[in-house]
Formats: sequence, C-alpha cells, structure tokens
Amino acid sequence: MEISALPVQGNVYMLVGAGGNTTIQVDEHSVIVVDTQYAELGAKLVAAIRRITNKPIRYIINTHFHADHTGGNVAIGKAGDSVPVQFPDVFTSSLAETAAIVAHENVLKKMSAPTGRQAPAPFDAWPTE
Repeated sequence: MEISALPVQGNVYMLVGAGGNTTIQVDEHSVIVVDTQYAELGAKLVAAIRRITNKPIRYIINTHFHADHTGGNVAIGKAGDSVPVQFPDVFTSSLAETAAIVAHENVLKKMSAPTGRQAPAPFDAWPTE
C-alpha cells in the first residue's frame, strides 16, 4: 500500500493510506501529525512526510485509541524529536528523542493496562501529553 499526499490548504496535507487518513501540518519549525494509521504503515507515513518536508516531527495527536489511529505512533514518534533546548555556551539538546504524543486521558487508559497485565499497545506508542 502506497501513501498519497493530498494538499488541503496552505501547509496542511492529508496522507491517504489503507488505514484511513493522516493529517499533517507543517509550520515554520516542525511538523504536527494527526492520527498515525496502522503500525505496518508507520515507515511509509514517515517516507510520505519526508517527501513533503525534512522538518522535525514534534507532535503526534491521536483522536482516539483504535489501532488505525495510533498504530504508527512508534515509527513516527521515533522519526521525530521534541522541542530543542539551547544550553548557553555548551550544547543544543532535545527534551526527548521522540515526538510528543498528545491525546485524551482515555486514549492512554485504553492503550495501557493495570499493573501486572499485558498492555494492548507498546509503551512507546502511549500518549506522553
């Protein structure tokens, strides 16, 4: 399955794939991704984003917990980074090595599990914000 990019308006694009649609917004400094489709499409989504821009993926927004909206969180998260931090006269670093994942608290509840139980989604896919 190939991912097609359709311009919506300005710097907003819809990425169309088998798992549904992903929306991205490219701003002056970074990329925001809304819904990451299925896990097996993660690398293809990253490639489609990179055909549009090389700016860092800073935020992933999940509208709900279903796998066709959260499955690519790990691949897309690892392809991004969070906000850079400048330490005076020392070095520039990042607060995290992955994109921040933003979602409602109920998304985290559905993706995680009570202590001692197997979570339905890997830890790296869970919302961080």
